[in-house]
Order: sequence, then structure tokens, then C-alpha cells
Amino acid sequence: SVLSSFGLQSSATYLHKQQKYSIGTLIGSASMLWFVIACILVMLLIFKSESLIQIITGEDGNGVIQPIWVWLTLATLPGILLLSIVQTILIVDNQMRIYTIINIGGQLGGLTWTWILVIVLHWGVTGALLANVGMQCFVTAIALYWLVSCGAQGRAHFSRAALTQMIRIGYGTYITSIVANIFKRGEVLLLAFLLDIRAVGYYGAALVFYELLIDIPRTVVWPIVGRLADPSNSNQIQEASRSIRLQMFIMAGPVIVLALISPFLIPYIYGQVFAPAGIFLTWIMPGVLFRTVHL
Repeated sequence: SVLSSFGLQSSATYLHKQQKYSIGTLIGSASMLWFVIACILVMLLIFKSESLIQIITGEDGNGVIQPIWVWLTLATLPGILLLSIVQTILIVDNQMRIYTIINIGGQLGGLTWTWILVIVLHWGVTGALLANVGMQCFVTAIALYWLVSCGAQGRAHFSRAALTQMIRIGYGTYITSIVANIFKRGEVLLLAFLLDIRAVGYYGAALVFYELLIDIPRTVVWPIVGRLADPSNSNQIQEASRSIRLQMFIMAGPVIVLALISPFLIPYIYGQVFAPAGIFLTWIMPGVLFRTVHL
């Protein structure tokens, strides 16, 4: 999704705040580019799926990666890209209620469907990926409802001028985000290189709960940022210090609880085969408090 975004989410937000294009025009223009990219990826999967699997796994993929898993992963891409624009617009427009439903509600819904498909129905990896697709459909539907009901500011349509301007403005951010994600997700590459795909799966299962907790302070921090950015506010430093201390104090409870129950929670949701992920989660939980400081 990072490689496919072309930095359009940040440039679309900038142009929206500058009131140069409507939200419908920005999303319609970006969606057209992403549709072309999706068509290219589909063609590659149809004709070169085995080669792609070999590139991803470093081996032939027989018995390790099934083609349906690749297709299900690709199915989440449209929702991820659309939400990358919608979420930033929701933040700058202070639509935190919808933003919270999309983020926390979507994650909780995804975990629920994962439990049903993996534990109850025993669908394994396919079930986990289907749960992810279902979660993306849910949050995308909410985002589309918001766009249609109150946020679209005009029917979605393609504008060549808008797309050109978005790419030009977002190019620098795009390069930066690629470099940042290499470091941000570098541990995944190291796990795949030094261990195997199974270790990446364990880490990914733990990261779901980590990101779920991170979304809590991330959701409440943006209104605070708005107040701190107000030039008329003379108590910016005091408010920032107080909010950081308060968020760390509030988040300490959920972090401790989740760290203690993670060896039991993850096997309950994902199955006993993912039990090692509970240890991963215990070790990375303190990172939530440090992320709370610099959100």
C-alpha cells in the first residue's frame, strides 16, 4: 500500500484544506490511478503468481504460500488506499467520531471475525485473511457513507489536473514514507531473512493488538494538537506536558493488563498454533507508552 499510494493522501489533504478541489474530485482522481495499479497487479498475479510467491518467500512456495492468500491480501488494497485519504481528511476536519469508529471499531471487528473464522470454523490462514478483507469492507463502507452523506462536497470524478498536482505535491512525502517504512517495518524483513515466514506471522499477530492500543491515544491526540497549534493559546507547553503525562498514566493500565494476558489471549483468538505470538506481544507492549509520548 505504501508503494501504491504515491503520497496522494498527504497531498490530497493539503489541497482539501487549501480548498482548491472538492473531496469528491480528490478521491475520484486518486482512485483512478489506484485502479490502474490494481489492474496491473491483477495481471501480474494471473500470469506470474508463482514467480511473485518465489520473490516473497525466497523459495518455490509449494505448501507454504497458497495463491488464494495472495489474492485475499490484494483484495484489501483498495480499502487501505481509500482509507489513507479519508482518515487524514477526517482528522483535519475534526471528524473524530467517524475516525474512531473506523479505526478502533474496525480493529475490534477484525479480531471478532478472526476468532470466528479461525477458532470456531477452523479455516486457518484463509480465515484470518478473509477476516481482514471483511474488516476492510466494513470500514470502507463507513467511509463511503460519510462521503456520500456529508463529506463528499461534490460527486466523485476524475480530474487530470488534480491528479497531476497531487503527485507533484506528494512526491517528496512518498519518497520519505518509503524510506521510513523500510526502517519502521525493517524488523519484518529481518524476521523473514533470519528466521522464516512463520516468525513473521507470529509477529504480525502480536502487532494487531499493539496497533489496537496505539489507536487509542492516536485518536484523542489530534484534537489536542489542534489546540496547541492555535496561535492564541498561551499555555501550549503546559497543555502539551499535561496531556503527555495524562495519556501515559491512562495507557499504563491497558498496557500492563494486555502484557499479562497476551500468552492466553492470542491463542484464544488465533488458535494454539499462534501461541508464540503471545511472548512477542508481551515484549513489545512497553513500546505503546513510548509511542504515546511522540504521537
